[in-house]
Amino acid sequence: MPPSDSPSDSLSPNLIANAAAVVGRAVSVHCEDRWQVYHRLQDLEIDCQCQSFQPLQVQITTPTQAMQLWSIVKRISEPRIVQIDRLKQSWLKPCAKR
Repeated sequence: MPPSDSPSDSLSPNLIANAAAVVGRAVSVHCEDRWQVYHRLQDLEIDCQCQSFQPLQVQITTPTQAMQLWSIVKRISEPRIVQIDRLKQSWLKPCAKR
């Protein structure tokens, strides 16, 4: 996947549908919050490198890692109010009966 100028360019919602296509590729994350992404990826033991004034480089080896990366970048880059609204909406949904 080619480097991009923003996390949303390289980590679009299409990543969910095409997570397997990203496996085995390096993904560049350009954003001011790249250190937060880096530390979370380290917690998840996903191979990544982050140097000063350089984009975060992530080596994706499984579809699960692709989804985790997408989720982390989305959580960090989305405005807080959007996250709060989504959480409120999820609490209002009825639980599925089994």
